[in-house]
Amino acid sequence: LYDTLSNNAVGEGSIGVWSDTAVRWTPWLKTVAGARFDYYNAAVSSRQTLLDAPKLAASTGLPAFLLTGPFNQGVKNASLFSPKLSIIVGPFYKTEFYANYGEGFHSTDARGAVLRVSTAELADNDGFVQAASIPLLVKSRGAEIGARTKFIEGLDSSISLFWLNLESENQFVGDSGTTIFGRPSRRYGLEFANKYAPNSWIRFDGDVALVQARYRGVDVAQTLAWLDLMTPDALPYGTFLGNAPGNYLSNAIAVTAMGGLELGEATGWFGALKYRYFGARALTEDGYFNSPATGTLNARLGYRWADGWRLQFDAFNVFNSRSDQITFAYGSLLPSDPLYAQCVAGVAPAQVCGVGVMDRHLKPLEPAAVRVTLAGPLNFDASLVGAFDRAALFSRLPN
Repeated sequence: LYDTLSNNAVGEGSIGVWSDTAVRWTPWLKTVAGARFDYYNAAVSSRQTLLDAPKLAASTGLPAFLLTGPFNQGVKNASLFSPKLSIIVGPFYKTEFYANYGEGFHSTDARGAVLRVSTAELADNDGFVQAASIPLLVKSRGAEIGARTKFIEGLDSSISLFWLNLESENQFVGDSGTTIFGRPSRRYGLEFANKYAPNSWIRFDGDVALVQARYRGVDVAQTLAWLDLMTPDALPYGTFLGNAPGNYLSNAIAVTAMGGLELGEATGWFGALKYRYFGARALTEDGYFNSPATGTLNARLGYRWADGWRLQFDAFNVFNSRSDQITFAYGSLLPSDPLYAQCVAGVAPAQVCGVGVMDRHLKPLEPAAVRVTLAGPLNFDASLVGAFDRAALFSRLPN
């Protein structure tokens, strides 16, 4: 290995304790109050060596080995108490209404939780640059109001409006191999879910979610970097596009939808069609770069026997969509880029060369593919097949 920013072994464990109490005050009013306590422990040990540590130029011009691994390791633990509350009204005509509030959390990168020094730069005196560690657990608060109904025979529907606040978004920084404590965020939106089974051999389902996800507050570091790119010498290169400060949450999908049709009984022929849609999403905080929408259709056909065996054919991405499966937007600089020669010659400003060429970086969807599955139970001892018969077992004992 060469130029390894970080190389760690991480062990993590958690314990959660949950309790709730449900009270039905009247035939049409019910409450559920609960609480959860979580404890997390993470141990990070470095595998970085002097030979694979990054090589940087010291102030003297001589190479320096940035061996930060021994200082960016240790043990971190955290605990959180999360209350929950639900109010359910109904049912009226097979319909009930509800309101939920709850606190929760998300865990972060354990490596960032024990971070002490920067993994990618030296100080002016050729010493370590101090880095801020991040909490192991991050609090979230959310609420929703909604309704669910079975008023139409065979149809199970629900609709809800929700809100969710996170105290911080995890942000992985590839250039330094660490996760930073990102800005707080807020999401709110609508979810509509339906399942319909008019009879035993046909089933429909369809879900759609509309979500607005935004950062809260101001990204000071991004603002300062953007101002550097707005200077008269840097402006013509256009690197400010995609780097302006903003509140778009990168890769947060605004529209998600799924629809499906399933045919078949417990035995015999069966089939299914499943369509999944991800809407376009912002890839940069200012929303200048966006991903394309992605839609895929999968199909299934098979036969089930009464003994549990089945033969199944699956077709994935039936229409061979070549949209993006994974998409990011950031700056890069390749020798084939015209900007590369200008940076090597010292013509382009340093802040422009530090960003490179802003563009989308993507992995396309997997092409159309087919999978054949033959599966079923294997019983090697006929005496073990079937339900456990206590009387037959005792009848075999000697008198």
